[in-house]
Amino acid sequence: MRKSFPSPNLDFFRYGGDEFLMMFEIADPQDAKEMALRLKEAIYNLKMKAPKGAPDEFVTISIGGAVFPSLGKRSFEDDLKIVDKHLYKAKQNGKNQACLEGKIL
Repeated sequence: MRKSFPSPNLDFFRYGGDEFLMMFEIADPQDAKEMALRLKEAIYNLKMKAPKGAPDEFVTISIGGAVFPSLGKRSFEDDLKIVDKHLYKAKQNGKNQACLEGKIL
């Protein structure tokens, strides 16, 4: 992750069984779309074999994302609920999808 997204303000950690959380600062909210697509492509391009029975030959990811203009306006838990909603929309749309601000990319 750090190789694909070099940033001194990047926080990346495991949040659940197979869920990860990535938080970072960006200067332009439009950059979030590009970063989500780059992340999706970077994971797929690793060509890690998916487990037997997976719908794809290689490991893919579903991404849910949101841009928050500043921290502290809501609780972390409230922000996480927003992102989680977008993640589930991406998952419902199929594998290897990204949903940013409610829009499938």
